[in-house]
Amino acid sequence: MTTNEKEMKPASGYSMVFTVLVLIVGGIAGIALFKSPWFITAFVLAIFLSIGFFFLYPNGSRVMTLFGE
Repeated sequence: MTTNEKEMKPASGYSMVFTVLVLIVGGIAGIALFKSPWFITAFVLAIFLSIGFFFLYPNGSRVMTLFGE
């Protein structure tokens, strides 16, 4: 039995953490100052993006299965 395993090394998430924080703070500030619905969209986008964060502890592993068995 052969497998098609691919080893992945995820990139650091610090840039996305910074992006999400900017969207959250900017969204809240924009809602408070300008009362524009576009800032609500930025805030909702930030919440949606933050769902994808996960911790990977030393010597730990995560398995991602896409369209497989």
